[in-house]
Amino acid sequence: MWLIFRHKKGELKILQEEIKKKIGNLPELFCPKIKISKIINNKTKEFRNNFLSDYVFFYDKSFANKDLMNNLKYLRGLKTMLSNCFNYQKDIEDFITLCKTNSDKDGCIKQSYFDNLSFKKGVFMNGPFAQIYFDVLENKKNFLKVVINKKTTTISKNNNLIYRPV
Repeated sequence: MWLIFRHKKGELKILQEEIKKKIGNLPELFCPKIKISKIINNKTKEFRNNFLSDYVFFYDKSFANKDLMNNLKYLRGLKTMLSNCFNYQKDIEDFITLCKTNSDKDGCIKQSYFDNLSFKKGVFMNGPFAQIYFDVLENKKNFLKVVINKKTTTISKNNNLIYRPV
């Protein structure tokens, strides 16, 4: 069964060890990443950030035990545990499958994850337009027509740029 945890910043390893102590083994962890470019001192640096900020997924068969669930609520490194995971196992599995099918060899989310979303405003995550916001004029199969600082441009979807809705 999949559970969704929100961990304290920098304490994911502590949380993993605490879960291991409670259930006796290390559960499967799923934590999707995304590559983000930032310009620092006129140089572009690439970072791998957690796609879901501080939320992670853990899978173990023993999570179906309600008594164990109550014990997991007070682990070191844990901010919150989403309590309604029982009812949404299919949705969680579908989301994880979607992330895995739209990931590169490093496990980072690719642009194909965002391509089918309908949105009016977005932000570039990497490339020469990193951290620049844009308005969408047209969203076609092979290109995206956008307005950046009152200038219209067309972005091909067959490049390495990653953008997401805002």
